[in-house]
Amino acid sequence: MVVGRNFDIYMSFRRKYTVMMKAPVSTFRKKSWTEMVSVTGLCIGMGLGFCFGLGIGMSGAQGATVLYYQMEGTAGTTAAAVADSGANGLTGTAGNYGGGGAATPTYSGVTVGPIITAGIGGAVVNANNTTSLKFENPGVAGGNFQTNAGGRVTLASSALLEPANFTIEAFVRVESQIQFASIVGKERNSGSTWLMDSNPSGHSGVTEPTNMTLRARIDHQVLESSGGMGSGQNQSFGSSGSISSAATGLGDGWHHVAMTYDDSENRVRLFVDYVQVGTGVLSADGVQDLVYNGGLFFIGGGGGGRGFDGWIDEVRFSDSLLVTNDFLRVVPEPGRMVLLMMAGLMGMMWRRRG
Repeated sequence: MVVGRNFDIYMSFRRKYTVMMKAPVSTFRKKSWTEMVSVTGLCIGMGLGFCFGLGIGMSGAQGATVLYYQMEGTAGTTAAAVADSGANGLTGTAGNYGGGGAATPTYSGVTVGPIITAGIGGAVVNANNTTSLKFENPGVAGGNFQTNAGGRVTLASSALLEPANFTIEAFVRVESQIQFASIVGKERNSGSTWLMDSNPSGHSGVTEPTNMTLRARIDHQVLESSGGMGSGQNQSFGSSGSISSAATGLGDGWHHVAMTYDDSENRVRLFVDYVQVGTGVLSADGVQDLVYNGGLFFIGGGGGGRGFDGWIDEVRFSDSLLVTNDFLRVVPEPGRMVLLMMAGLMGMMWRRRG
């Protein structure tokens, strides 16, 4: 994989396609077949979504990025300090929890793609995506898919991590389907202020689930007079969005997952592969807002959930409500589309030329 070449193609496409599509028709007619084939090839190679998105700017306004973990390191090594590519320098710490042979995450050459952009038509935010983080749940080896242990990345709380509105997103690839596996969240007491995790089905006892859908968990943890936890604990919102399924084979690939919280409506929304798959409104014993208490921000395990087993890449936390066109996108390798699709697009150009 030649990442530099991919980036050059990406930038060349933006220039050529923008000029061609904004030029007067009379000018367009003077374009040679060589030029049309060149631009068409770039369009097809980068994917049709990027063809039109980059050409006419479909991406909306981007919110402020609070943190962005690109998970870049040396493949095969154990992670330690996980760098924040954002402006705030919120470096995470890789480690493990729960005992039972839990291991610290390692850098892996398995990635979602070579180039990442900030939405359709957005800026390139990672032009050289070479590694992700691999998380292991130690229970898998013994056939226990309910183990509350694993590797994770943590970050001490700050006011930046407690905004009224937010969007959290990541790319995930499931290896083993763990019941209620934590992807990313914000801890509170023994639970979570908020947590994006998985909702399993088709399992019995400690066996592996047959389907994992995305879920949001919100723990108000209203304190009773005795100091115990009230009925506000563990409110959850399910979805129809599978991130791993034995029936469909989705566990063999990457998925973009996202969760937004709208403070004006107290509403959670869940997205899988840029489609909204679930939503819900908070309500618990008079507490309708998120409740923070300075708990850790975490990736891969914790917050009352179980250890994730698989790969996580490109985790971004924004202090605003992003729409799907603004979510992180992958620029695919050139030449992935078939020649038939290229011929179809060239036909569209020819009709405009005529």
